[in-house]
Amino acid sequence: MKNIAFVIGISDYRRLQRLAASKADGLKIEALLKATGKYTDIKTVTDTTNANQLKDALRAFFASFKNDEIDEAFFYFSGHGNYNPALDEVLFCCSDYDDAKPGTTSISHTEIDDLLRLVSPNVAVKIIDACNSGAPYIKDSVDGFEHVLEKSVRSLKSFYSMASSKLDQSSYCDSDSSFFTAAFVLGALARNEGTVFYRDIQASVADAFVKRPSQTPHFVTQGTGLESFCLVTEEMRKLAARYKTGVSASVPSGVNKSRLLAEMIAKRDALFIKREEADDALQHASDSLASYAITDPVVREFYAINVEVGGSLESVPNVSQLARWAAENNWDKDYFLTVKTEQFIREVPDTSTQAILARGLARIGEPPKKVKKIVVRPVSVNSTHKLAFEKVVITFDPNKPSLKPISVFLALICSKTHVLVLSSTARFVESGWDKYKVDPSSVEWQQAVLTWRELVRDPTLLWKPAIARAEHELSEELYALTRTEDSEKSLPVQPPKTGDGQSTATPSLADAASKIASKPQ
Repeated sequence: MKNIAFVIGISDYRRLQRLAASKADGLKIEALLKATGKYTDIKTVTDTTNANQLKDALRAFFASFKNDEIDEAFFYFSGHGNYNPALDEVLFCCSDYDDAKPGTTSISHTEIDDLLRLVSPNVAVKIIDACNSGAPYIKDSVDGFEHVLEKSVRSLKSFYSMASSKLDQSSYCDSDSSFFTAAFVLGALARNEGTVFYRDIQASVADAFVKRPSQTPHFVTQGTGLESFCLVTEEMRKLAARYKTGVSASVPSGVNKSRLLAEMIAKRDALFIKREEADDALQHASDSLASYAITDPVVREFYAINVEVGGSLESVPNVSQLARWAAENNWDKDYFLTVKTEQFIREVPDTSTQAILARGLARIGEPPKKVKKIVVRPVSVNSTHKLAFEKVVITFDPNKPSLKPISVFLALICSKTHVLVLSSTARFVESGWDKYKVDPSSVEWQQAVLTWRELVRDPTLLWKPAIARAEHELSEELYALTRTEDSEKSLPVQPPKTGDGQSTATPSLADAASKIASKPQ
């Protein structure tokens, strides 16, 4: 019988925010699996991670074992993830992930299940740390994420699934490790001897998040509860000792503890910079943005860019979403921030014991008694430390009347070591002749965490990911115009012939846009 494992840790993304911890997560899991001495074959992928490469590697790995007897098949993923309601799928985003092509640029949950079924393991294990550096990664569904995860239980013999957070929650990490993966590794290393059961690891992970209600791991299990991860080995004890002293698994034993402690403190101190350095980094970010030219040639043909730097956090659209996140995740403890709240009175059903008893004796159909309750809700946020600027608006202004502008909003919140960059693309609706206003329903904020050190090294990190997403969206929308029914009629597949038998040039994208622009709104 063989035990096999496939481990994925993706830090670098073409269009999504870089995840510093994910590659390290994959290597930590690999070190743990090797220390058990249990797994006959471990494949770890942290670099060649675009969709084609990753899918080829996965299929080749599992196909090579389809004729073997497999006791356990272990799958681990750390990186960006998403629930897509249209596909009804949990997606593991590859490094070339594209929102316009989610199915082909990600590995789906179902695809992993199919590969696990291919090898018919006695025990299937799936560990998902879909970390977005604090950004919610499950969207647009009330229970879709849990529903998709639980479908696996029906088709595999014995199954353990552990996901880093529940629906509409965040998965958190620092620069070295995701909190969920760290909890899994420490749970696996908690015993000094005997058998480590998956049920025990699961309980240990749950305990690690008891005092962190903003992130609640989600578990799905089917089995006896006696499925074992491994027998404790000497290598595991050595690994556990290194973690207990705060030492990376890659640090050899026997290192002087005093020197090691000094190195650890120095590493933390290195995150701190002077206030002047922070101000300079923001100034460089502003200057580089002011000189930015649209890179996509199609977008550049129809849009000009306008940048406005300045303004308060309170003035950004849909600021109440930021306020909710700030309240739920205690941003005021980590950043220079306060959350503004408002109170209002709401009528709610009376759930007191007396009211329930009275309702039971009441006539059928009589509406339940209601009571007035004071509700406090977060409505806005405010910085307690004023940066050189905390708001940026990057607007793409069209040069055709049928095209509408879009804006990229950036909002900055900081501590002495980190910058929380909040970004959103905003669409506009017409409010008058040649007048537009932001459509609040189009504003969906995303979060990314940078260290000040990273920003000092490359100030463009502040705005480059958000502006790249906007350009990509506009490019896709412009090309989509050529695929509309009217455009297809005006753009023949084969160029028409002229009187001399020569083909005329195919109309350009600009021609198509101008024809559409000539139609009444």
